[in-house]
Amino acid sequence: MIHSTLSQLPSSCENPLQVCELDTIHLTSHLVTTEINDIVNEVCGIEDMAISSMYKGANWLRYKFVSAGDFRFTLYPNSMHTDLDFYVFSSKGDCNSLTNIRCMLSGSSDNPRCMGTTGLSDVSMDTYEYAGCDYFDDNYVASINVSPGDILYLAIYNFSENDTDYRIVHDGSARLTCDTNSPRASAKIYPNPSAGKLKITGYNLQSSSVGIEIYGNNGQVHLRRSVNLDEIIDISELPSGVFILKIHQDGQLIKSQRIINVK
Repeated sequence: MIHSTLSQLPSSCENPLQVCELDTIHLTSHLVTTEINDIVNEVCGIEDMAISSMYKGANWLRYKFVSAGDFRFTLYPNSMHTDLDFYVFSSKGDCNSLTNIRCMLSGSSDNPRCMGTTGLSDVSMDTYEYAGCDYFDDNYVASINVSPGDILYLAIYNFSENDTDYRIVHDGSARLTCDTNSPRASAKIYPNPSAGKLKITGYNLQSSSVGIEIYGNNGQVHLRRSVNLDEIIDISELPSGVFILKIHQDGQLIKSQRIINVK
């Protein structure tokens, strides 16, 4: 296995990962040591929280919709003993206009039955799950119906004992767009299939350095590091097979592509 050399830091509402397509995104969630703020009090029943603490320790994602439809996602941590909680906010487009509309707090560090996979489901009737682990908790809340122009923010927290890798799988009929006026950043991965060597060419990127992550089909991280464009990337230690390569820069996912390693 190739060891990871790049650690993904928590983001913030002001600097979220903009999600442009209903794709699968692989993230690292760091252990949260702060409380959650009073934005979610009314819906989730949390009391006496400091508003500044909502911006520490989370992975923040931003979604802007260009068509009506439903929006769903599922969080798949590598360990089923992971306690990932999340909060979904509607917004007018900035962090000062957040309104909590979904939250999932049902995980419990001492009850593995209420941890693991969680998300938005089209079959759930709940819009929130309180903290703790009640008998009927299923770690899912209802999906969201959106209209063109709607903007959502998602904050994901890890209340387990350790940092954890996880993937978020998006689903639904609504379409997304990136909220930017600049040319869209893109990248090309070649050769593919590869005999152990890869290169990345970038277009409209902010710098010549990007972060890459390579995952197996089971979500296992085989490589996480920063590379320069046109640098030779050695993947000869990987076994033969199909992998997912993710390219990101400044918190934005640039490219997600299947690659084939041939020995």
